[in-house]
Amino acid sequence: MDIKAFWKIIESTRKESDYNTKRQKELIIDKLITYSIEDIVVFKEIFNFFTSKLEDNDGLAHLLVENFDMFLSDDGWYYFCLGTVALGKDLYTMALFDSPKFIKLLEKGDYGHPRSIEQELYVIYPKVMERLTGSYKIEDIYDLEKNNKNIRKVKNEIRSELDSWYLEELKKYI
Repeated sequence: MDIKAFWKIIESTRKESDYNTKRQKELIIDKLITYSIEDIVVFKEIFNFFTSKLEDNDGLAHLLVENFDMFLSDDGWYYFCLGTVALGKDLYTMALFDSPKFIKLLEKGDYGHPRSIEQELYVIYPKVMERLTGSYKIEDIYDLEKNNKNIRKVKNEIRSELDSWYLEELKKYI
């Protein structure tokens, strides 16, 4: 699993779900169970990285509140960031690096109200791991990650790749 494969899963499930975000979540789970545990962990790491980059974007949060006259709780903001990643690479990078343009796109209504973007996609990883390992206990999942040398190795590798990706994308917007 790499960043390109991650976006391929996101884009293909978005299209296959006919842009239904709840259905997209189920399709992502179905696709991921066909991958190795290492690849699934890397998918999670990529998703978490992208989500956390958006969460740090106070400008986007401010524009959402200002332009859509909405209250944004911490959970609501987190779910919005998850859902924005699930919109695909182009919209995600626009939201991250060109928030005003992203907000203008949302104002057109093509993606519904920002509340319709919010998704509880954080359940993907535990659900996939439960189907593969039989355990939904988060402690069991973390123990598996912690005790598997190969998983630790691929997590470190993807973090380096993600940092490079971020810098390259940022350069495009400077």
